[in-house]
Order: sequence, then structure tokens, then C-alpha cells
Amino acid sequence: MKRRLIITGLTVVLFTCFSSASAQKKPGPSKPDFSGEWLLDVKKTSKKWIPKRPDLPMKVSHHDPELRVKESSEKDGKIVERESVYFTDERGETNQATQFMMSTGTSVPSGELERERTKSYTRWSGKKIVSVATLRMVLGARVVEYKVIDEWKLSDDGKVLTRISQIVFQGSNAMFVPAIVPDTKKVYNRT
Repeated sequence: MKRRLIITGLTVVLFTCFSSASAQKKPGPSKPDFSGEWLLDVKKTSKKWIPKRPDLPMKVSHHDPELRVKESSEKDGKIVERESVYFTDERGETNQATQFMMSTGTSVPSGELERERTKSYTRWSGKKIVSVATLRMVLGARVVEYKVIDEWKLSDDGKVLTRISQIVFQGSNAMFVPAIVPDTKKVYNRT
């Protein structure tokens, strides 16, 4: 009888150990690391978005959940860097605006764009990083709300980074029906 109790007790202990070990969460697939220095591939990038100096690199420092992006451009003959920081845990971030729509169809003076700030929320979607910002534009007496969705994706070999941006209008009314705004695609090669 004593022997049977010991065997039953050991069986219960072993079953409990194996059950809890198998119930532990297994780590999901690893997420890509976007860190590196990237050069714009002008042949694969939407023509409208090719800067004056496509030879200037974009530098990415990625230590999840922080994604830090430094983009270089030329302004008044000088190289300037703009840094944006994103957090993939959806805590939200505020960065200098990168896109700004005017109701007149004209471009925004660079000084005005530099003052604008964009609040966004960033998260993982599979192996892609997706950032969503909700923006507003005043059109006559109406406010039109739209979203800018940026999607970052690495190629399987980690040598090509593709960034697709799309503008999605939240709705329209009889006063304003937005035209279809094409997605923009920027392709970068690791240097």
C-alpha cells in the first residue's frame, strides 16, 4: 500500500512537471533587425520621391522596441540630418513631419514642414514594422482627416529594405471627394 502511494505520488509530480514544461510559451519567430546604412535604389523607387541627393545614406539603429532613423538631405548647399524615433510596442511617438498635404495642391515651404510634428503609433505586423499617423487638413470650412501608413520590410536576405507609404482618407462628404493618392515606394540597398 505504501509503495502504491509513493508510485502514485511520483506519477502526479512527474505529470505536473511535464505539463507545466510543455505549457510554457515557446519563443515566436525572430524579428528582423533593420539596423544598418542604406542607400536609395533610384531604379526601384517611385520617381516622385527621389531626392536631389540620392547618394546620401539613411542610417537605421534598431534595438527593439526602438527604431531610430537618420535621413540626410541637402538644404541650401548644406547636408542636414533629420532623426525620427519609432517604438514598436505602440507607446506612440512624435517626430518631425515627413509628409504634409495642402488643399491648394502646392508643396509646403520647407520652413513650415520643419515646424510640423506628427504623432504616430508603431507596431510589428509579422516581419514588417507598420507606423500609422492620423493627420488633419482644413479644406474650406471642413476638416478632412487622413492616415499616413508607413510599412517597413526587409528582404529575406536582409540586403534590401522597402518602405511603402500610403495615404488613406477616413471618409469623404459631398463637399470633398479625395482623388486616389498612389502609394509611394522607396527601396534601399544595404551598404
